[in-house]
Amino acid sequence: MALTAHLSGQDGTDPERIAVAESAAQRLNIPLEDALIVYGGFDPDVVMRAHARELGLRYASDPLSSLIPGIDYAVARHTGWRSALRVNALPLYREGNRLTVLTSRANNRSAANHFAEVFGIDEITEVLTPRSAFIQAVQGVFSQELGQEAVSTHMRKRPSESARTVLSRGQIVTILVLTGIAAAGLPAIGPVLPRAVLLLCSAIYVGVIGFRFFLSASGNLENTVVDVSPDEANERPDADLPVYSILLPLYREPVAAGQLVEAIRRLDYPEHKLDVLVLLEDDDEPTLSAIQSLPVPEYWTVLRIPAAYPRTKARACNYGLHFARGTFCVVYDAEDVPDRDQLRKTVAAFARSSSATMCFQSLLRYTGTNRNILTRLFSMEYHYLFDFMTPGLYSMSLPVPIVGSSNHFNADKLRALGGWDPYNTTEHIDLGMRIAVESQSVGVLRSTTYEEANGEVWNWVRQRTRRLKGQLHTFLIYNRNPLRTLRNLGLRGWLGFMLFVGGTPLVYLTAPVLWLVVILGLLPQAGIVRTVITPLVMYLSLSSLMIGHVISVYMLMLGSFHRRQYRLIPYSLLTPPYQMLHSIAAWRALWQLFRRPHFWDKTDHDAASGPLP
Repeated sequence: MALTAHLSGQDGTDPERIAVAESAAQRLNIPLEDALIVYGGFDPDVVMRAHARELGLRYASDPLSSLIPGIDYAVARHTGWRSALRVNALPLYREGNRLTVLTSRANNRSAANHFAEVFGIDEITEVLTPRSAFIQAVQGVFSQELGQEAVSTHMRKRPSESARTVLSRGQIVTILVLTGIAAAGLPAIGPVLPRAVLLLCSAIYVGVIGFRFFLSASGNLENTVVDVSPDEANERPDADLPVYSILLPLYREPVAAGQLVEAIRRLDYPEHKLDVLVLLEDDDEPTLSAIQSLPVPEYWTVLRIPAAYPRTKARACNYGLHFARGTFCVVYDAEDVPDRDQLRKTVAAFARSSSATMCFQSLLRYTGTNRNILTRLFSMEYHYLFDFMTPGLYSMSLPVPIVGSSNHFNADKLRALGGWDPYNTTEHIDLGMRIAVESQSVGVLRSTTYEEANGEVWNWVRQRTRRLKGQLHTFLIYNRNPLRTLRNLGLRGWLGFMLFVGGTPLVYLTAPVLWLVVILGLLPQAGIVRTVITPLVMYLSLSSLMIGHVISVYMLMLGSFHRRQYRLIPYSLLTPPYQMLHSIAAWRALWQLFRRPHFWDKTDHDAASGPLP
């Protein structure tokens, strides 16, 4: 072939690699230049330069420095970044009826047809460049627009559900009115009001934990999870599989990056159908250096995300979604190690699911469980969450809050929904609510992603603070107009949302209050304390705590027993101090909600997840 003849003139060209690429191009029916890069392992710059020589085209290895300074920005921006990415071509300048465009695909007919219609021109001159360089050029021309879109898309499409504000005007007015009524009535009713508040705390504590127990009795993972056999997963030929985008948001993860890269490279999915996007903050030089030092495939795309507020994982994922080419997309965190056949199984699961299915959540399993007491309790908690609580939500047809990684989306549906809310620190729970509100559904796929169990106390507190803050925020968002939420979800769905999304942080906020009531009730009392903390209030608080802890111990035991992690069961007796850690995180989350609502409390992943499964 002409292209391989040009390559043969390059120093160090390997005939065996050329043969492998030619065989792959023929077998998979893909362009030879793609096969040379993906399956032959050739440098994209070498391949595309040879391809340009073959076709007699101009070539630009670094369009940002060699082309962008001289382009006509009015022409380049005329059709917008979405069109540039869709047709894989960026207009550079116009000379009469001729338009010069930058593209990574020679003889780009879709671009020619599109620009002929938009500009009314007769001829297109192509400047060839590698795909990664083309993406960088688009970022350079549309840097401001791309950054703004990552923040504003969700807010523009769903302004009433944005976490940009904490309390709506109506909520502020309601709080002020109720506070005024309580203050005005306090002299008349005396200690009745604080007593009622304490009794309400007991009711919330028992009610939410009782709801969790009810979910565990209703849910069964085996009746909920979608099973895809290995034969079904491999049934579709590689050539017929859809392009799959993988979003890898990383921030200050130089240590964990190596394992993540290796885990993604091991996935059993045709490489030419993978669209891997590594998402790095523009100032994160340590992680960038780590990525550049690793054997990252040349066809992966590393996106430098321009600095903007808020700096959250959701904003990074929205930015990556701009460039995602896949029919489906998945988000993996820095410490994730997915099963090798997870993508194939997801494609098969979507193929046999209803049109309402927007997302499949893979199962999570934690490594490093036995490192210390905290990792044991952390793992036990998630055993119960995935094996009982989440299936319980499914069995009751309640909204299902998805977790923050290893969730697989129909990419077009995700875009239609506005992507992730960049202002919400638990963007996955918010997204799960929006999916439910839009009558879409989430499925659970029997495929495991391995994650690192969080075993450092303050690191754990920061992580849980972020999650509980986002849950409180989401609870407030969908109670800005509770009647509309009730209408969209139905009574059962609304109650499930209130008890699960709102109830979780409320349990941990009320627990210290109940313990304080018990302690004060056991001490000699005087004055106002005696009138408020009556024996009834004290004993109800103590009973609520005891009932709650017994149920919580049982639930942790149940999750570990189900996964046959029998050695973990005795540690369930440490549930009370573990819940005290939750309470510390919950009160810290409440403080941050009003002082730093969009602050992303970073979780460090310095420990590797262990050997790849």
